[in-house]
Amino acid sequence: MNKLGEAEEDIKRIRVQHDMNLQERAEIRELVQEAKNLTLTESGDFTHIVRGIKIIRVKARKDALQEVKPKNACTNWEAKNYIIPGYNIEERIREDGRGMMMYIKDHIDYTMLDIGEDTCEVQAAGLLMEQGQATIFASVYRSPNSSKENSDNINAFIRNFSNERAYTLIAGDFNYPTIGWKTMTGRTEADIEFIEALRDGFLIQH
Repeated sequence: MNKLGEAEEDIKRIRVQHDMNLQERAEIRELVQEAKNLTLTESGDFTHIVRGIKIIRVKARKDALQEVKPKNACTNWEAKNYIIPGYNIEERIREDGRGMMMYIKDHIDYTMLDIGEDTCEVQAAGLLMEQGQATIFASVYRSPNSSKENSDNINAFIRNFSNERAYTLIAGDFNYPTIGWKTMTGRTEADIEFIEALRDGFLIQH
């Protein structure tokens, strides 16, 4: 949308508005808060998320580490140092020993999804919710010093996987400090491209 200013005169007149009015957005915020409260008060391997105008109960939680080997670590990465009883470990480690990994409860049936080699610090797993609906859980880390190519790869991942026929939950550290989340506006080209990727995937921030 930021490029419309350079377009032809008849295209410049295109205007885009939010797909929800102020009241609808307020109602969604209330639902999101209610879902968070339900997750905090309920015991067991469940979480609650908002889909449309409903709160649904997800069968299980996952956890992820996004910096397995911190920048200043002096020891090599070894899986045995990260074992937690009751969890399977899925790792995505680079040759230098840095990377990320995902903990998944050992009673959950899941499949790690192929996301290609271009986006190293991204992991995604597919599982079924209690209603039988397919769900994609992804963990993403984007460095503050990310190259444009890496940022583009992450944006492409968001577009591709959020358009699958599945519920999608993407968590992580994207390092976009200048994005205004309430207004969905950004100050840099990278900010704007990321926001457009979220909009293309019909994603909202919780």
